[in-house]
Amino acid sequence: MENIRDVYRQLCNGYNEFCITSSRRIRHQSTLSSYHTTKRAQLSTVTSIQKLISVEQERIQNIQTVIDSYKKSIDEIYVTAHFTHQRQHYRTKDIKRQFKEAQSSLNDCTKRLGQLREAITKTRESLKQVDCALENMMCNTSKFEKHRSTLVRKQTRRVETVQKIAEQIKLAQKEHYELEITWHKRATSIFDECQKEELKRLDLIKKTLYDFSQAVQVKDQRKLEHIYHDMTHDIQIKQDSLADITWWAKAYGIIDFDDCFTPLKIHRNQSTNDNNENEEEEEDIELDAIV
Repeated sequence: MENIRDVYRQLCNGYNEFCITSSRRIRHQSTLSSYHTTKRAQLSTVTSIQKLISVEQERIQNIQTVIDSYKKSIDEIYVTAHFTHQRQHYRTKDIKRQFKEAQSSLNDCTKRLGQLREAITKTRESLKQVDCALENMMCNTSKFEKHRSTLVRKQTRRVETVQKIAEQIKLAQKEHYELEITWHKRATSIFDECQKEELKRLDLIKKTLYDFSQAVQVKDQRKLEHIYHDMTHDIQIKQDSLADITWWAKAYGIIDFDDCFTPLKIHRNQSTNDNNENEEEEEDIELDAIV
């Protein structure tokens, strides 16, 4: 939008520079170039172009109004972060905080469930080692009773630990499932908020584009048509070549100021007489041919 505004500013400046330069040139040009009504018509045309400057200035102002409105909305939506020059959406921190809080319980449960699964894996490996030791001891009867009782106690503790961890895992899985449902609902709600903010942003772009397209147009077309009409009217009506030639002839003393005839009129009258004579000759030829 700013680029288009600058283009119209350059056009407006070009009109203004053209009017100043052309007016000065027309006023100071030799009478051999233009004079009398032609010179006035040229100046009148330049004056009409000056009227276009006001039209372009109004267009520029309308575009600038749209730009200012858009920048104001952007400043309200995107704020400058503290201690930085970066800009971010005014709800960015709030949305991130909501996501973090919504995920916190689920992440803790997921982490705890992972730890329980790791613990039960280690306990089962330890139980497997105790089972292997008991099997090996069956082959060695020496010190059997003493070590067997120790291994049996270890085996019992390992089994109880496995059962306990398995129950904890079952409870953690149930909690994890419930937290996933809660997280999904909360995430959907947060996403809806994000969608609303995004819709506002897209609607702002849409409104700005519409306002810009309206600002670029010249609303008062009649004013523009009137300017161009005056321009062509001055050229067609106010400029009189015959009067200029008469003025030129009188200014240089070719004819008297009291003479109402002009060289161009005389030339036109002479041409008319010649045409009449030619027509009479053609009629005589046709009569001779008939005879």
